[in-house]
Amino acid sequence: MTCSCDPYLGGVPYRVDHWLNPGTDLVSASFESRTTILKLDMPKTIISYRFPVNPGAGPASGQSYTTDNGEVLNVTGRFVLPPDLDLSSAQSIVTAIGAEIITENTICSDNVLGKLRKLIFYRASGNTMSVSFSSKDDALTVAAAVKGVLDAGNSEVVCIKLDGEEFRNLNDRMQLNYTGTTAISHKAPSSADKQNYLTGGINYTSDVTGPELRLIRSITESSDNVPAAQIISAFTACAGTVQDSVGCGNGRRNPMKHRRFIVDFVTKLDPTDAAENSQTESIEVPTASSSEADILNCGRAIAALPGAYCIGYKGESHSRIHRLI
Repeated sequence: MTCSCDPYLGGVPYRVDHWLNPGTDLVSASFESRTTILKLDMPKTIISYRFPVNPGAGPASGQSYTTDNGEVLNVTGRFVLPPDLDLSSAQSIVTAIGAEIITENTICSDNVLGKLRKLIFYRASGNTMSVSFSSKDDALTVAAAVKGVLDAGNSEVVCIKLDGEEFRNLNDRMQLNYTGTTAISHKAPSSADKQNYLTGGINYTSDVTGPELRLIRSITESSDNVPAAQIISAFTACAGTVQDSVGCGNGRRNPMKHRRFIVDFVTKLDPTDAAENSQTESIEVPTASSSEADILNCGRAIAALPGAYCIGYKGESHSRIHRLI
């Protein structure tokens, strides 16, 4: 591996990913062997920030990071400052997301619990930058403010995506204490031709666009278009009533993915059959309300269900935030 400065490349340092034969000159090797010439990384300015647990206490100037279910976390983040922006721009970005710049480590950080919600900014230059932000209700305000700072540089923002927070284990927060119970499997009975699904619309409140009739699709063992037996007693508290509805569908055709809990169950086709081997299954439960209290109550209702042994959560995501500001 050889590193040098080539006058044919304007004197820019580069790396040739090629082992040179003795006596081979560098420029000839790079072109004759068609090896890749890469510019060396320039020094990066990394901005570290935190969301203070007690805003306004001491030097803290930011806001607390509050999860979708209302829990305040002691968390930090960082981003690489684009080279066309200065430190005053970094301060503006950190202020916009509700945080404060730090230069020391944070003790007992909650970052290990999961992934924070974040906005991802795609610039015309092809570069990206992502930042977390303190409150889910501020997604559009933060997106507009950070976009304004980035647009003042040499490359405008062309796309903004929201990636909702993700916590794979919320057992303590949701008070889940598995005691060896078993739920009914949501798999279709052997007599069924195919797997059954509950489909329809729920009255959903988006964090960024407000109330809407949101289409859902949920796996179930029943052919009667009702929730799976393992979640049915908590389903109404989380999603409300499912209405007959049509629409453009979800998945890749829809830029928004609704918030939901992801629950793992121990199941049997017949929980009363001691001879039947148990199995594990996962199922998603949509959460219609954007209220922190309602999201928390939904999670705790699920956690109390027989057979539930692990509960996680994924917040609302949206791939076209730039169209909403």
